[in-house]
Amino acid sequence: MTVIVSVTNNLYSFLEVDRRVSAGSLVGNNNANKVICLVLRDGIFNVSFTGIAHIDGISSDDWIAGVIMGRKFDRHTNFFELAAFSIGGSGCPPFLKQVLNRIDRAIREQAAKDIRFRQNYLEVGISGQKADHGVLFKYLLIIRKPANSNNVQYGLFDRHPNRRSNRFNIYISGGWGARHPDIAQSLSRKVRSEKAYETIGAVNRICGYLDEAVLEFSRREISIGNEALRISHLPGVNYSKIEFITRGTAFKSPFLYGEDAGQSVHYNPWIISPGIRFPPQGMVGEPMKVHVNGQKFELDSAKLRMPAATKMAILPLVRR
Repeated sequence: MTVIVSVTNNLYSFLEVDRRVSAGSLVGNNNANKVICLVLRDGIFNVSFTGIAHIDGISSDDWIAGVIMGRKFDRHTNFFELAAFSIGGSGCPPFLKQVLNRIDRAIREQAAKDIRFRQNYLEVGISGQKADHGVLFKYLLIIRKPANSNNVQYGLFDRHPNRRSNRFNIYISGGWGARHPDIAQSLSRKVRSEKAYETIGAVNRICGYLDEAVLEFSRREISIGNEALRISHLPGVNYSKIEFITRGTAFKSPFLYGEDAGQSVHYNPWIISPGIRFPPQGMVGEPMKVHVNGQKFELDSAKLRMPAATKMAILPLVRR
C-alpha cells in the first residue's frame, strides 16, 4: 500500500509519494501516479490517495479526477482525447468545500453499489495552503473509507488558521508512521529542527528528509516502491515543481525515435483548476512548464534546483 509523506506550513508544502502498485507480494507497476494537483480560488492543494488502486476499471487517480470535475470516468473513457483538449472548462468547482462534497458523495455512492470497492480500504489526503481572508494557511484533511464499510471518516488538522508560519503539519499515510515509528519520529525531529525555515537551505533539506523517509519505508515494506513523485508548492511566488525521483529503470516508450529514442518517459499527475484540466501526458527530455490559474508548474526528473539566493521572497497570496 502506498506511502504518502507530506510537510506543510503557511509558506510552502512538500509531498512525496511512492509509485508502486501491488497486490500482496506481487508488484504490478512502479510508475503509477497517486496524487492530483488542485489550484482553486481558495488555495492550492495536493489530493493524494492510498488503498485501492483501481476503481470502475480505471486507475484511482483518474477516477478521483473525474469526481472532482463532475465527470464519470470509467474503462470506456477516451483519455487520449482528454489529453488532446486540455484547456477549457474543466467542470471543477472554484472552492475546496465543493470539491470535498463531491469526493464524499462519490465514495459513499461507489461503496453502496460496488462490492469490491466496499471491501477495500481507501484513504484520501488533502494537503496544501487554504486562503482565509486573503491570506494562505497550512491545511490538512484526511478522508478514510475503512475496508468492508460504507462509512467515511474524517481527520482534520488545524481547524482554525494558525498564523505562526514555522508550525508544520506532517502527514504519513496508511498507518505506516505507527508501524515504523522510528522513521516518523526521525522525520518530525529533522523537520522541526529547521528554525530558519524560510531559507533555501532549509527548503532543500526538508525535501531531502521526505526522500529519506520514503526510501526507508521502501526498504522495509514490499508494497512500497523506491520510485517516487515529489510535489513542491510555493504559492507566495506562484511556483510549483513536480519531480520524478527515479532510482531504478523508468519506463521507456517504444514509440520514441531520433534524439528521444531510449529516453525515459514520465506521465505528469492531473493538474486541475476551475478553468483548465491538464491530464497525464508523457514527458521526455527537457522540463515541461505549465501555467494553471496563475500558478507556474515545472515538471522535471532532475533533482530540486532553486535560485542561489540566501532567502526566499515568499509573500502572502491573495486569490480573488
